[in-house]
Parts: sequence; C-alpha cells; structure tokens
Amino acid sequence: MAMRGPMALKDWAQLLLLGAIWGGSFFFARIAVAEIPPLVLVLF
Repeated sequence: MAMRGPMALKDWAQLLLLGAIWGGSFFFARIAVAEIPPLVLVLF
C-alpha cells in the first residue's frame, strides 16, 4: 500500500460526516428506547 501525504480538507470533512452518521444512530436509538418499549422497537 502506497504512503500518502497529509489528509486534505475533503478527507477530514468525510471523516467528520461518517462519525456524525455513525454516532447519530446511537443517539436516536437512545431516544427511541426512552419513548418506545424495547420489544416493540425490535419487532416493528
């Protein structure tokens, strides 16, 4: 695998977006479990 130079601004933006999407799923799952019983959430 070839070595690359430092990350460009576009690379940092994509990494930040990926982290927000990934972290957002945990955030919204916490809200969903607080509002809806876990079994109902899993079955529907």
